[in-house]
Amino acid sequence: MGEPEQSMIFIMGLSGSGKSRFVNLLRQNSVREGAGLQSETQECQIVQLRLKDKLVSVVDTPGFGDSRKTDAEILSTISDFLILQHAAGFRLSGIIWLHPIEQQRMRRPDLQALTMFHDLCGKDALSAVTLLTTRWDHVKDERTGAMRERELRRSFWRDMIDHGANAQRFNGSSEMAKSIVRRLLRNKPVILQIQKDSMESGKRLRDTAAGARIMEDLEVDLKRQEEKVKKAERELKAGAQSGDQAAEQALRTRYEAEARERERLISSCQRMNADLGQEIMEKWDRVQKDSPQAGAGSDSDSCLEHEKQVPHKGTAPKIENTRRNRWKGRVSAFANVLGLTLSAVVHIVLPLAGIAVC
Repeated sequence: MGEPEQSMIFIMGLSGSGKSRFVNLLRQNSVREGAGLQSETQECQIVQLRLKDKLVSVVDTPGFGDSRKTDAEILSTISDFLILQHAAGFRLSGIIWLHPIEQQRMRRPDLQALTMFHDLCGKDALSAVTLLTTRWDHVKDERTGAMRERELRRSFWRDMIDHGANAQRFNGSSEMAKSIVRRLLRNKPVILQIQKDSMESGKRLRDTAAGARIMEDLEVDLKRQEEKVKKAERELKAGAQSGDQAAEQALRTRYEAEARERERLISSCQRMNADLGQEIMEKWDRVQKDSPQAGAGSDSDSCLEHEKQVPHKGTAPKIENTRRNRWKGRVSAFANVLGLTLSAVVHIVLPLAGIAVC
């Protein structure tokens, strides 16, 4: 019995586009869904399931345009995950981009996020991309939704579709969600442009095609924030001389808030300047040394090959146990590098360890 192939499917899109809902249609109650306008997903979350004879790890990602995080922070989080996925040898079979059809117009931040997604994938990987329009039940009438859909296909999604991306409506059903994932699992493994840039070319995140666009806006935002901090500081100094303690406290609170936002933007700039490929590989190498079962060339492989060559009574359970322990080791290492606890990695183990059958 051969080892099951482990493939990954990434779910991406704008904040509030229904990414977590899509994942929960694949495996019920596997991730938390946001009830309001704010995104519930702040870090990448993995949910593993079995679709017939295929094992798949579906990755729910933070949404772009989240009010609590800059797009630079979100890109960095997703890039970390994608680079490690490539380094750890997990197959990437497809990427799903969700777009809420009730959105009346494509705002500038939405267009920036879409362009960044295009650059993150790269033209060579677009054949593994599925573009889904979601939330059709929130549109007043289908005619209105169909007009927006045509505009997406003819304008904003045109280049991606021309390079092989598949675009379709999502009806919100569990059956259709599983059908989409099963189709993507037939793809050959793909390598995204962000992975090539970071792993093969050694580029910093800011120098990748996806990161360059964000860095321009980030530098403008930081300059603007510096001015806000200076203004708040001047007002605080003037308020301190007024003798009005309540007014002074309000000005101090405002100054501290502006300063925190400046620090957040500085932190984002520092992250964009990092060499993620080298950083992730160094962490992965260290973790593999500390966890012998994490690497492909571990003693587990030798044991497995020996069992294949010398079959005897009780071999099958031993092979399955070896295989399960090896995958557990790789997944533990994967979570360790990303700074996740295994409870955050919802289910990424072999069937014997409890994979859902769908």
